[in-house]
Amino acid sequence: MNDSVTMKLILKYLSGSISQEEKNELTAWLESDIKNKKALTLYERVWSTQEKEGENVNMQTAWNNVAKKAGIALPFEETTINTLPVQIPKSQTITRYGYQFLRYAAVFLVAVSLLFLFKKTTQTTQAPEQQQILVQYGKQNSVVLPDGSKVILDAGSKLSFPKGFDGNVREVFLSGEAYFEVTHNPKKPFVIYANKGIVTVLGTKFNVRAWQFDNEEVKVVVAEGTVSLRANTTNKEAGAIINKGKMSYLTDAHLTASVPTEVNVNTYLAWMKRDLILQNTPLNEVLDRLSRWYNLQFKLPSPVYNRVRITGTFHKKSVAHILEAIGLMTHLNYTRENNTIKFYQSK
Repeated sequence: MNDSVTMKLILKYLSGSISQEEKNELTAWLESDIKNKKALTLYERVWSTQEKEGENVNMQTAWNNVAKKAGIALPFEETTINTLPVQIPKSQTITRYGYQFLRYAAVFLVAVSLLFLFKKTTQTTQAPEQQQILVQYGKQNSVVLPDGSKVILDAGSKLSFPKGFDGNVREVFLSGEAYFEVTHNPKKPFVIYANKGIVTVLGTKFNVRAWQFDNEEVKVVVAEGTVSLRANTTNKEAGAIINKGKMSYLTDAHLTASVPTEVNVNTYLAWMKRDLILQNTPLNEVLDRLSRWYNLQFKLPSPVYNRVRITGTFHKKSVAHILEAIGLMTHLNYTRENNTIKFYQSK
């Protein structure tokens, strides 16, 4: 995929006009290189930045911030940026369409800048080789990271990480659900990028849930130690600090981490034992979990049933037992043909 096509996809993604097919193309581009994921995080920050009236902007400082957020080093001796201050006009002189244009222009400027810097830095710096763990449906997987940290991944989850944590930060990318036991290292923070959330720790035990459906929620529950959660569009100070026994979350629609609340941690870790603990859980989420755990496909008689709420605890129960219970709670019967479960209304 060439640079112009990539930028079109990014701008459509940021403006909310991207189709599912285009989103799949963008996802493939993101998975191809860790730098692409860092770049998209930066574009999202630029896009979401509030315009400040009458503010003087020093271009050298702004450029430095761009490079710092992108995680790249600036070749200052070769790159000189005009340091004249730029005056942003007051809002009464620019319509909202004008501001929208400025947002597109800002993203484009950052894209051109990053493209130049990536090409300059890759001449002397080789990006760390990435490993990717993709867990098949019906399975779980455990992995030990290069720093000794341990991760348990649920079915359908994906984890990307470098073969070695050589820089000043340990970065991994998660899609799905995972339990982390992070090796303590105060000099090298451990950072997890999940959907639009960023989880930062020094060394602790916690669970991250970040499935890519519905509102792309990121939920963090801490078993030991302290963890921070923030959106990838905000600064570090804007995050929530989550202590032992507490949970915080953010969603695609509400990119501010919730105030941490006390929870039963074991409820959120039950998936590792294949225990199903449901507390007013939407049926579509229940079926999504069963689909991943048992490699099944589900069909409902109407989309209305997706939002039906289910409550119950199933300790090491068979999938047949769970389906019978769901049928009783929803007044539905079901048939099974190979790996397809079809629910239908009782007559």
